[in-house]
Amino acid sequence: MTRTQYTEHAEFETTRRLLACLINEGLVDLALQRVESSKQRTLCLRSLANDGKSSSISELLVGVSSDTLVDEAGRICCPIAPEQLELPVKLESNKGNTLLEANPSNILQAIHEWIPESIPNIPLLESTKQMLQNSAENQEKWLQFHHQQIPCDLNSAAIEWERTVIFGHPEHPLHRCLYPESSLLAASAGDLITPDISFISVPDAQLETTGPFTPTLQPLLEKLGLPPPIEGETIIPCFTANLPLVLSRLPEATLIQSFQGIADGQASARSVSIKPHFGSDHHLKMSLPFQITGAIRNVKPWQAYQATYMTELIERLAHPNLWVNRETATITGVNMDVQAARTVCCILREDLEPRALKEGQSLIIAAALYHRPAGETRTYAERLFDLDGLEDKCSWLRRYIGLLFQLVIPLLGRGVVLETHSQNVLVRVDKRANSVVGFAIRDMNGVKIHVQTLQDQGIAVDKRLAQISETRAASLEALWKRAHRTLIQNHAGFLMRSLGLDNSQGWSVVRDELEKVLFSPECPMGQELHRFFWAESMGYPCFLGAILRGKPLEQESPSNGGDLPAR
Repeated sequence: MTRTQYTEHAEFETTRRLLACLINEGLVDLALQRVESSKQRTLCLRSLANDGKSSSISELLVGVSSDTLVDEAGRICCPIAPEQLELPVKLESNKGNTLLEANPSNILQAIHEWIPESIPNIPLLESTKQMLQNSAENQEKWLQFHHQQIPCDLNSAAIEWERTVIFGHPEHPLHRCLYPESSLLAASAGDLITPDISFISVPDAQLETTGPFTPTLQPLLEKLGLPPPIEGETIIPCFTANLPLVLSRLPEATLIQSFQGIADGQASARSVSIKPHFGSDHHLKMSLPFQITGAIRNVKPWQAYQATYMTELIERLAHPNLWVNRETATITGVNMDVQAARTVCCILREDLEPRALKEGQSLIIAAALYHRPAGETRTYAERLFDLDGLEDKCSWLRRYIGLLFQLVIPLLGRGVVLETHSQNVLVRVDKRANSVVGFAIRDMNGVKIHVQTLQDQGIAVDKRLAQISETRAASLEALWKRAHRTLIQNHAGFLMRSLGLDNSQGWSVVRDELEKVLFSPECPMGQELHRFFWAESMGYPCFLGAILRGKPLEQESPSNGGDLPAR
């Protein structure tokens, strides 16, 4: 691949996530080096064996920002955030040679013998290297796209805000990976910015729908000039990139027509917004059989089944100021292999932007707030809300986090958890007052429930849904753990880091606002939730360990006597 002005930046975005995982997951030995009479700091990574025999590379050196916390003994206070790591990266060989290297795949190849998890499964190591390379290459395409865009403001459309999320997951090494499930498939980041969409016809005997799928989709089909479906069949949209897999796994499917330029990809990749001139009032969420971060992004049959039920449940339980991105109709395959069933899954999600515009509000994906326009040093949060100093940032964060907690934390005591990471939450900003007035939640597939707690409140739970292990939680604590990860570690944590508040007053703000909600009469089980969140330790996902082992992995980390968050 030809190197461009963006190549090294893209490679290092993936590499810094890889190195942060190595450090935070305890897979390497770590030491801090200082240059005398300078603020310059360097981290030295070595094999845990530290015998000089586990690899031809004796140590890896990487720069670390001057504001990184160190303890009284001069040791780095983990966890390390990827953005704290800085170029250059140096590989020191046992023979005394030094190699400058920014490429994540090359770095993993050089030091993989340090990592016990990679030794038993060389094929898994090879695929990990390929996915790291894939992530860096796609990041480069996103950077190229980023530098062509003008900055967003409160008059920007919701889809424009989706496209400001340039770097993907802030911590996962496969943050921009788009790795095909099958050799039949090929795609790159550029294919998902304005993805091609195909429409196929499938016999009804092989399909299951919830909600008015065809009536909801029909206006778009007519606008596109598609013929009416054959009697006994249904027309379904899918990514054109997925078409080879669809037709190979489902021979009964017939391609009707493929289109270019009718949709814009959202930050989640598998959801798209139809271009405004087609007049569609729904977004499409479709199977995307490519690995992004830790999973293949297919829509699974159980996810299609639960979407409309969870929509109704959250609308019933949530505060009115938490808008629900309603998933009104779905379709999935039945009477077929589960792999084939996944390829035709589609969820129709209501577009909230017309409602927001009617109320004078802008809809902004929360992850956009910690991104920056090309060439800028200030985040969108700082730009939009004029956050110039520490006091401004803390005051704004208090209002933002306080309102978010008020809307989502009480649901935990009622047996429901929303997946409130910053890609699933839309921030509602009043254009005239230039202030956050509420939020919207999307992706009903991320909702988990505790069946008994709901039933104790007189809420009937669909019997089939109650049997789906991915939907039900074994305990309330399992729900609450998910909230800690997505709401506190991810949403609050990443936003604070971007504002430079994680080393100062940020976590104090989070603790204060969390306690306000937990001790309020509106929060069921507030005392129990307080004990849980202020536990001595909390689970933390091990992204790299999970990739190398081929299964989810987390480790318990001390939380310093309840000093939120763990890790």
